[in-house]
Amino acid sequence: MNRKQVLGWGLPLALAATTIAAAQAPTHTWDNKSLSADQRAHLVLKEMTLDEKIGLVHGYGMPGETELPESSNGGAGLTLGVPRLGIPPIQMADAAYGVTRSAPNGRYSTSLPSVLGATASWEPKSAYEYGKLIATELRLQGYNMTLGGGVNLTREPRDGRTFEYAGEDPLLAGTMDGNLMLGEREQHVISDVKHYAINDQENGRFAVNAIIDKRSMRESDLLAFEIALGIAKPSAVMCSYNLVNGDHACENDYLLNKVLKGDFHFDGFVLSDWSGTHSAAKASHAGLDMEQPNDFFYGAPLKKAVEDHEVTMAELDDHVVRILRAQFSSGTIDFPAEKGVVDVDNGYKVAQAIEEKSIVLLKNEETCCR
Repeated sequence: MNRKQVLGWGLPLALAATTIAAAQAPTHTWDNKSLSADQRAHLVLKEMTLDEKIGLVHGYGMPGETELPESSNGGAGLTLGVPRLGIPPIQMADAAYGVTRSAPNGRYSTSLPSVLGATASWEPKSAYEYGKLIATELRLQGYNMTLGGGVNLTREPRDGRTFEYAGEDPLLAGTMDGNLMLGEREQHVISDVKHYAINDQENGRFAVNAIIDKRSMRESDLLAFEIALGIAKPSAVMCSYNLVNGDHACENDYLLNKVLKGDFHFDGFVLSDWSGTHSAAKASHAGLDMEQPNDFFYGAPLKKAVEDHEVTMAELDDHVVRILRAQFSSGTIDFPAEKGVVDVDNGYKVAQAIEEKSIVLLKNEETCCR
């Protein structure tokens, strides 16, 4: 075979190399884009080993705490994916009001007005542009999942993270945050809503126990989540640190299984807040799909629980399918993130437009008494 045959008759060198690489790239049945995300996820699942399944349901540390895998993008969280089957890592960055913890991936990220400020515009389009900008800059810095989307209601005005949330009204909060996440999802990132649920204060956040009846939850805090989920259909929900009626939120069967996955028909995956996982079997039974940022419970302990039949293989498979389905439905597999240069001028313009629209004064045009 001569040089021309190797490179492809008459093809430019670069094009020929690309053609050869494409021809050599492995193909899988789940690469068929005409299949649904659920079908593609189940096809991948059939080929996975137990160790590969366990590897997909936990993180691998975060900067400054552990030595990160070589494939890490330096963000707040990482799952390694399944390289053998063409499933890429999930690279996560905090991005509540702009991309943060972006390590050396980019020298610039737009600092947006607070979520609370953007919510004050009462304009869903502003929220959408907010999320779209975040997702665009995430992808340019090599990430495919955002850890933003806070929708906790303002119950404690001294809460240290109120600026990340969307106020005290469930209709407004759910509508604005839903549109923010919709803007993220449509840029092919895994969008995330947090912190589920009744997570309304930072002081004692690991130990506080929110005592609240089910009807009150459904008509307030959970209503905001329900509205946001209905608008954006995000791929991930982050459960919170606190306890709710005696059980940690990340191992709370009522919150995760009965309401979120049952009543709300959420088909994405639930990941823990960072170090918010407290058990293997109990959390798994309750509906937690992924531990972050490490593998203290969803690594060797979860594998042993499966081997000892304390956790069924079907239950583990459900966790895995939800993660895979999220990757397919969000487009992160078909449209992988590629690093580039952030458009600084565009970021300034979007941030200024959102800020200007947030400075509003609402009034009643009609009054009861003249």
